Amino acid sequence: MIYTIGEYMRILSNCYFIVCIALFFSFLLYCFQFSGIYPDVSGILLLFILGSCGVFLFMGCVMNPVIRTWFRNSKNAIANEQNNFRFSYKPIIMIVLFFVVEVLYNGEIPLVEMIRGNLYDYRDFTFPGVHVIFTSLTTFYCIKSYFDYLIYRKKRSFIASTVCLCLFMLLMYRSYIVFCILNFLFLFVLYRKISFKKIAKITASALLLMYVFGLAGDLRTKAQTGDENFTVENIMRATEADSVFTLQQSLSPLYWAYLYISSPMANFQNTINEYENHREESGGLKFVVYEVLPDVVGKRVATLFGYDEENSPLARVIDFLTVGTIFADSFVFIGWYGPIIMLMLMIATPLFFLQMCTKDSFFYVQFSICTILLVLCTFSNMLVYASLSLMLFYPLLSKKRRKNTQLINSGMK
Repeated sequence: MIYTIGEYMRILSNCYFIVCIALFFSFLLYCFQFSGIYPDVSGILLLFILGSCGVFLFMGCVMNPVIRTWFRNSKNAIANEQNNFRFSYKPIIMIVLFFVVEVLYNGEIPLVEMIRGNLYDYRDFTFPGVHVIFTSLTTFYCIKSYFDYLIYRKKRSFIASTVCLCLFMLLMYRSYIVFCILNFLFLFVLYRKISFKKIAKITASALLLMYVFGLAGDLRTKAQTGDENFTVENIMRATEADSVFTLQQSLSPLYWAYLYISSPMANFQNTINEYENHREESGGLKFVVYEVLPDVVGKRVATLFGYDEENSPLARVIDFLTVGTIFADSFVFIGWYGPIIMLMLMIATPLFFLQMCTKDSFFYVQFSICTILLVLCTFSNMLVYASLSLMLFYPLLSKKRRKNTQLINSGMK
């Protein structure tokens, strides 16, 4: 039996519902306490998470008719575009050429260095001033090209998307690869008709992705630490893993996934415990600099005020688990006002960017990127990462460009 997403799986076409599920899922895994170093869940954290989920559910119910209308208009526009789509080689050629320039500038390729066993940090690969734009545009183009393949069945679009993924593999940008693949899966189930069999395949793919994610974590950690003997067992011992993982060798790579998904909540709880009575000096200013402004701007503003370029006061449960949801750092700066403001920003982001986006193929991509970006806020404040948040502006710029083109064409007539 075939199910249409728009009719039978409406929850997937509502970003607020999805973010609610992601937030609650991370919290639920944390509550299982599969790591012995996790602090106990406090009543105030429980209240805040349940309250946040309630707000997302409310907004989802209010916006559901509007979002469904946007999707209906977008799908009609896509149907009208079927015979007009033309693939352009220019974007992918520019992306590959700039990648070559970056390789020449750095003199190294991260994946090659890691395979050789050299001590190398992938974050050292950069190009001052433009690398953020390069990664942002490449990620957006990768996702948009995949969706073009999905709706127009143009193999060249699929090849272009694959090339972008290969570039990220060479850079060992695991987070960007995961971001792209998450968008691929989401766009597939969002746009296409699917059966339960396909849902099972997608679920299996997600589990495989988490497994590979764990293996890649081993490889990258070996490269960064220079320890050839490093394995996930080291992590399991350090974090006092539950016997569910220690007694099942085949499940050990999944422990990476468990830590990544649940540790943000553990770190948030630990931060609450450590900073409950803390009053940060110039906390309001630091909150704006580190939690609101895009990182490429915030770093420069921080320097002007004599602050460090990066400042995360997060109280980690262990050093290598470095994220604490979008809420933790803001809590340190201005108390509970911080998490509440961040919650409001998460709510406002879809309202603005989805409303402003044209209702055509770009809307699907915008919706997917916006949703995945907010889901990842379960881990950290993704809204300040310019390389990710910039992608929300590209459909708006495309909208303006197409309007100008239409005006020019109408003038010529």
